[in-house]
Amino acid sequence: MSTTNLYLYLKDVQQPEPLQQKGQIKADLGTGMCRVELAEGGLMNVRNPTGLAVNKWVYVKAGAILGEAPVLPYVLIEI
Repeated sequence: MSTTNLYLYLKDVQQPEPLQQKGQIKADLGTGMCRVELAEGGLMNVRNPTGLAVNKWVYVKAGAILGEAPVLPYVLIEI
């Protein structure tokens, strides 16, 4: 007789964790919310528990800002 681990079964059924994205804060909406323009081009209203200012690059995950992201230069390498 085989037993099923209910915790592992439930973990498999649940949705995967959302991906972390990078974006720039474009507007402070007040009440701890802000509008972030993602690097891919979309806009997202998210919670701002860190209190970061407008025009800062941030990491966003699950509708909240995780922290400040580095501003790295763009480099194109042709082969």
